[in-house]
This record gives sequence, structure tokens and C-alpha cells, in this order.
Amino acid sequence: MQKNNLEEQIDHNNKVIPFTILLSKRRSISIEIAINGRVKVRAPYHTSMRYIKNCVLKKAEWIINKQEYFRSLAPKASAEKKYEDGERFEFLGNLYELKIITDIISGVKLNHNWLEVSIPVSKLQKIKVLIEKWYISSAEEVFFERLEECKKRVEKLNIYWNGKLRFRKMRRRWGSCSHSGKICLNYELIKAPIKCIDYVILHELCHLKEFNHSPAFYNLLTAIMPDWKKVRDILNQRNRAGIC
Repeated sequence: MQKNNLEEQIDHNNKVIPFTILLSKRRSISIEIAINGRVKVRAPYHTSMRYIKNCVLKKAEWIINKQEYFRSLAPKASAEKKYEDGERFEFLGNLYELKIITDIISGVKLNHNWLEVSIPVSKLQKIKVLIEKWYISSAEEVFFERLEECKKRVEKLNIYWNGKLRFRKMRRRWGSCSHSGKICLNYELIKAPIKCIDYVILHELCHLKEFNHSPAFYNLLTAIMPDWKKVRDILNQRNRAGIC
């Protein structure tokens, strides 16, 4: 019995490119690059391995460039925080200096240019936990609010979403969308400007209609956010600066 899925690889300029071959009743070969960098080659049954590898080899530079592009979108780890007075923290694209206030009641709030943390003296070692919880609760509130606005924008493209929204820290991406319509957003995105949050949400909503990164997908994204490339570049710049 012939296997429908095969794992292969090619060598290009001393770089190994692994890929998965998916055989089916189709007439031509297509190459897809997932946002995690994985390469899928869809080919008709009985296509020779030599022909498939030659097709991948011809597209090797394109594959490598696409993988590097997707890596550039992934959030980079920020510098280790010390959680001391005067240290700067980012929220929605703005920087706030940490001000620690000893109080009997714990809490976190923004006050002008300050991120104020009230905490009992006996729990000063819990400042990191307190701030991280504040980031998470703020992210949930803001993300739901932005999602409602973005849903209205994509309705003109006949895209409607009634799935589940989830949040978690992700090392390799800002957001994701499953075939079933579940959207997941990275908590770290709460540090970025609102425009960047909207870009990620709109990107995932467009996947409901085009579950790929084909020209058709980017046409949808351009229709709903004409300056998406500029916003994407802001995220890329933040990555290089190690902010998020």
C-alpha cells in the first residue's frame, strides 16, 4: 500500500530543507510554507521522488526566504527584568516606570507615566507575579474589545466569527487560528500598540476564509488593512529591539 505522507529533504547551499510530501488525487504540485516554517509539498499519486525533489530544489531560495520572514514575525524574548523602582515596563506601545508603594493591599494600576504596584512589605518578592497577573487580565480585557471591533471590519469581506478566543504565551508566534475557528493570541501582544493588536487579530480572522498565506489571503488582509505591511514592520522592529 502506498503511503500518502512521506518525509524527505534536500540540500541547498549546505542547508538542509526537510519537507513533508502529501500525495492525493490532484493534477499538479504545490509547495506550502506554514508559519512555523514547516514545508509541505502536495503532489499527485505516482509522481516520482526525483521530480518532487527537483521542484523543491528550484524553489529552495523562495522557501528559505519565506521561513526567515516567518521567523522575523515571532516575538523575541525580552531582557530579564529586575522589578525594581524606576524600571520601565511597556503597555500598549507606551513605556511606564515602575513605582513600588508599600501598602496593606496589593494592586497594580497605571498612573500617568507610572506603573504603580501596591504591595505589603512582607510580599515584595511577589512583585513579578503581581505584574504578570495584571498583564494577563489587561490582555483579556483589551483583546476581547479589539476582537469585537475587528469582527465588524471583516464582515464586509463576508467573514463571520463565532468561535473561541484563547490567550497564552507563545514562543514562536503572536497569534494562531485553527481549522475549527479557534483563535489564540499571545499575552505579550498587550505590550504592543493597538494597531499591532488589530493587525494580528485581522490576520487570524482572514484565515477563516483563506487558511493559508496565498495571494488570495493577502488580498483579503490588504482590503481590510491597507497599511498592514507597515504595521507588520513595527512588530518586526520591536522584535529586533527586544521589547516584546
